[in-house]
Amino acid sequence: MTRPTTGQRVAAVVLLLLADLLVVGCLLWGYLWTGWLDGWNEGHPPEAPGLAREFMWYLAGGAVVTAGALAAFGRGAYATVQLVVLGGGAATFAALAAQKP
Repeated sequence: MTRPTTGQRVAAVVLLLLADLLVVGCLLWGYLWTGWLDGWNEGHPPEAPGLAREFMWYLAGGAVVTAGALAAFGRGAYATVQLVVLGGGAATFAALAAQKP
């Protein structure tokens, strides 16, 4: 098996970063919509904190699984990108879930 060139490595990291940011952005969009709808749903408990908690677990699980697989294949830089971006997204959603309404 041939080793990828530096350009191929950079391209792979950038593509992983863009895919991760797209996932985090889509989840954030859903959270923001739910928070907006909670404002119109008076008299009922807000759904946004529960959704943020659910998204936190999705991102944390995705970070562990993808980074673990990449590290097992000897792709440490790619695994680091996955942990930083998806782990950061999970931490953000954890903070959003912990906010008081």
